[in-house]
Amino acid sequence: VMTIPRSFKERGSVPPPAPWYSTGDTYSCRISLQKGPGGTKKIEEFTISKTDRTRVHLTVEQIQRESNAKLVATVTFFKPLPEEVLNASATCYGPAIVAYAESRIGSRDGNGECWTLGANALKHAGTQAVIGFNFGQEIRFTEVKPGDILQFKECRFVSARGTKTAGAPDHTAVVRRKLGPNVIEVLEQNPNPVSIGTYDLSQLVSGTLKAFRPLPKDEEISNLLSRH
Repeated sequence: VMTIPRSFKERGSVPPPAPWYSTGDTYSCRISLQKGPGGTKKIEEFTISKTDRTRVHLTVEQIQRESNAKLVATVTFFKPLPEEVLNASATCYGPAIVAYAESRIGSRDGNGECWTLGANALKHAGTQAVIGFNFGQEIRFTEVKPGDILQFKECRFVSARGTKTAGAPDHTAVVRRKLGPNVIEVLEQNPNPVSIGTYDLSQLVSGTLKAFRPLPKDEEISNLLSRH
């Protein structure tokens, strides 16, 4: 148990305190109020998903007339899932992710942002939700399969035909299929509507590129393995 400065707000939630919460994280909050002789006590129970998929459970208690709150934090660090789960996830969810993105070809998905296409495809398939720019568990490019997500950051590709960029600073694309050891066909949007594109990873000369395997929800892992 520790004490932190905190502004009391009886109705509605105040974002979780740092350092347990930072930009890009997602959270949910359950609030209860208790009336007592010392004043109204507010109890906030936060569940925070960090961008690396670490989970933080916070309980914050504060009396209305006090400027400090008592806090208890429980941290569960992300444990990478084994290969058998990753393979089953690709088999189960990959086709649905690709099908969603293909169904949007020629149109703008959601607000038209590249990230939105990936996020909505995962939601449609029923995987764990995206957190920031983390679309699941990072994998090697040799392991990429249809339905995986590529995340570009200020990437520049150079070939004999010229220069191609992806990410200003960030860009998201859904893997449609692999055309060769280093060539990946994707579904992407922004600035154009959803369309098919290709990237030759051997031509990457600068920037950062990551590949993510969308993950099953915790409660679905056992059922997923039994089916695949």
